[in-house]
Amino acid sequence: MKPKPRKPHRGPEYSPGRRREIIGMHSAGMKFVEIEEKTGIKAHTAGKIWARRNNGYQGKSAPRSGRPHKLNELTHENIRNYVLQNRETRREPLQDISAKLNLNVHPDTLHKALVGMGLGHRIERKRPWLSPKHKEA
Repeated sequence: MKPKPRKPHRGPEYSPGRRREIIGMHSAGMKFVEIEEKTGIKAHTAGKIWARRNNGYQGKSAPRSGRPHKLNELTHENIRNYVLQNRETRREPLQDISAKLNLNVHPDTLHKALVGMGLGHRIERKRPWLSPKHKEA
């Protein structure tokens, strides 16, 4: 069986600022060859950047393909509400949280979601209540 041919390496992707700079130079009347001399970006590449200036992404990179996220925004909100309900729900194992919310995900996926929300799955430390009078003292 023949190995699958690899795609050639395309080089670095230019930042949105760099792309806007090229678009601005060409809008000001510079030719692509002049842009190449000034910036070091090949004339052909500058031409492609100019041609894609109105691609709907406003100078940002086009989204890449990939597997869709397992948890959507609504699910993230449900997880957050459940975990922040009370002290007991914060202490539950990730598998129990997943079972109670009827999520078919690995505990690592749930852990990543919690960390992404700024909630590490840790037990909250018990602290005594302090009145303003105590705090002043």
